[in-house]
Amino acid sequence: MTVDNFTIYTHEAGAGALSIAMEGPSKADIDFKDNKDGTCDVQYICTEPGMSTRLCLLTRFPTKQNTMVEHGF
Repeated sequence: MTVDNFTIYTHEAGAGALSIAMEGPSKADIDFKDNKDGTCDVQYICTEPGMSTRLCLLTRFPTKQNTMVEHGF
């Protein structure tokens, strides 16, 4: 099992909906918290090793936090 955390900075993006997804070999449990200061803390847990793609969208536009991540056990 792999647990990872990251922060999304949205304070200059304006209003919009935030969506977060993981695509990869295992289902990821994703939890996020709005810090009410223009940031959002995200934690996800993957249960299988392998490469996953982290997708973060703010009102349909990708954020800088989109990336490929490897989960090794």
